[in-house]
Amino acid sequence: MRWFDSPLRCELNEVIMASTLYTEMIDRAKSAADMHDGFPSIPTWLYFLNAELRKLWVKIVRGGYPITVNQEVITSTGAAQYDITEPFAVLSVVEVIGDRYYNVPVKPVWSTYRAATGSHAKEVYVFPNVSTGELSFRFYPTPPTGNVFLVNIIDKPKKIVSGTPGTNESNSVQLPFGWEERVVLGMAQRALA
Repeated sequence: MRWFDSPLRCELNEVIMASTLYTEMIDRAKSAADMHDGFPSIPTWLYFLNAELRKLWVKIVRGGYPITVNQEVITSTGAAQYDITEPFAVLSVVEVIGDRYYNVPVKPVWSTYRAATGSHAKEVYVFPNVSTGELSFRFYPTPPTGNVFLVNIIDKPKKIVSGTPGTNESNSVQLPFGWEERVVLGMAQRALA
């Protein structure tokens, strides 16, 4: 039996997610580092926490277990390109025409972009828009007005802050039970370096 056929398999979105405050994670990292004096400052600990959280996020995604998969919808208007807030990764782009779904191959380099119009997109060029901090999509051929594209993305991990959290920020880390220990041990290791 393959692992994905197993009745014991469950999606990460269904796993109970533990919420751990940043202060608790810092205290656990201090304890793990077994330091008696010369602790880093709170901003330094937060830097360690965010760096280790991003490192864990990359491992999780590369392992094929993304924690947060969301979907953005792009409705074509005949424009040359469409922008969405830059995600951590783009998993797929699917064009919906009537009751049919067409996978649109994602091309990472747009320097070979060709301009043409057609009934539906055959490929999409994805590139970062440096001026806006968004991710830009250019479809080839340019689809007619009204075509709908579903973009499956993995969101970036929220930045952990000590003050009032803003957009895409938090005071706590939400990971499946036990995974935060990887972040805590990485923080302790950085403190000792």
